[in-house]
Amino acid sequence: MDKEHAALDGLPTINGRITDQDGEPIEHIKVTLDWGGYTIPDVVYTSSDGIFRAEAHIKKEESVTMAITFEDIDGEANGGSFETLTDTVILYYKKENEDGKPVRFDLDYRLTLSTASESNPQS
Repeated sequence: MDKEHAALDGLPTINGRITDQDGEPIEHIKVTLDWGGYTIPDVVYTSSDGIFRAEAHIKKEESVTMAITFEDIDGEANGGSFETLTDTVILYYKKENEDGKPVRFDLDYRLTLSTASESNPQS
């Protein structure tokens, strides 16, 4: 198999790490990758190391604008109740890196603790 087909068969990957304000990993964060109508959103969850991985839905000679949302789905169970964060990322197709390996997009985010309470709920 030639390099172009190998790169296209193994889509580029998005790798990310989610940490708290002290740099500690947060597990069980729901990560939604919305490809803007290109395909249905992908949903993955962070591991105990705060890591998530997904395939990048991007084809040759294309760029894609992706909305990425991080949601704390288990409240206090993962060290606190963290605020939801949404970011927009533009990914550009590249067949391979200089070393010949398929492209990886590496993302790092820090989430802050929610300030919601019964007397001051967040909407």
